Amino acid sequence: MIEEAAIGSLTIRQSKLSKSWRPRRSYDLVLTSLSWEERLTAAISDVADIIGTPIVIKFKSSSEAVESEKNRQLKRLESIIGALSPVEFSRSTDVAANFPRLETMIRDLYVQLGRPLNILLDITCFPKTYLLFLIGLGFSRDYFANCDCIYAAGHYDLATEKDEERLIGGPRSLVSEGEWRSHQIPYMTSTEFLPEQRDLVVALGGELGLSLPFIERVEPRRLRLMFIAETAPRPDLPMLTSEKSALDDLMNEPNAERIDVGLGDVIRAARAASEFARAAGSAGVVGMAIGSKTHALGLGIASLSAANMEIICRTPASYRPINVRSTGKHYVYEIQDRFDPSSYF
Repeated sequence: MIEEAAIGSLTIRQSKLSKSWRPRRSYDLVLTSLSWEERLTAAISDVADIIGTPIVIKFKSSSEAVESEKNRQLKRLESIIGALSPVEFSRSTDVAANFPRLETMIRDLYVQLGRPLNILLDITCFPKTYLLFLIGLGFSRDYFANCDCIYAAGHYDLATEKDEERLIGGPRSLVSEGEWRSHQIPYMTSTEFLPEQRDLVVALGGELGLSLPFIERVEPRRLRLMFIAETAPRPDLPMLTSEKSALDDLMNEPNAERIDVGLGDVIRAARAASEFARAAGSAGVVGMAIGSKTHALGLGIASLSAANMEIICRTPASYRPINVRSTGKHYVYEIQDRFDPSSYF
């Protein structure tokens, strides 16, 4: 089933992805990111016969072990797509060096073709910071007519109480290591400069303990917590003691409210954030993308339609190289600029 919604100047269509899916147009650019995760090839396998040769970004590895695993996954990807020549970037945490390179890549292709681009982005292993940067850049600068995103949901093994002491980043760090830093996403900024009051909508994942101080820095007037419905905290699901404590602290925040949104439901995530921004009145709104890439995409789409909303991502010192397998659930999101005539051809 295809679900469609208009949010701001964009139309979003979301549906399940399978080998029978066909795009509405040919692509000028197909972009993906190399990873150590096993699910790297899951979604792109569904479109391998219709996309040609993608550009594969390879962020500098944090260790030889990670580099070896990335090269192994590259061989798997090449067995599906064919020979590839990854484009080397600095470490994914080095946004100051990597953002300008990405922008130059997109702008040069736009100038070369002389029109807005039709692109396909595999967001499965694409860092959220870069996903949001590309969406903001492409649609704010009119570089994109259409951006289709494919995504393979991943299975994360739940930590147990015995894991608490051995987790490298501390008892509340599940997938990241080191101190979190915040990054405001270019092209997704608010027109409200230093508003007196700010509201906060947060897309949350599985690191509630580290999210809590991140959220408290904003001191929000209103707080909307967006959990992934399939894994949202419930009494019948196991939680680390530290995570349960952080959840209690979050829900005890004044004016906090919770919503659970399906992992694949970008449209509902975007609508929930957009409606929250509209209700803010004269206050500024911060969208904090901590959880899934799909919910981050929803926040980004909402920001492009709301002048008072900015997007912030967290960047840890590094990521734990845990293997993430595909659940077998694949999604595709077609994002179209309704006001660009070339998007209809």
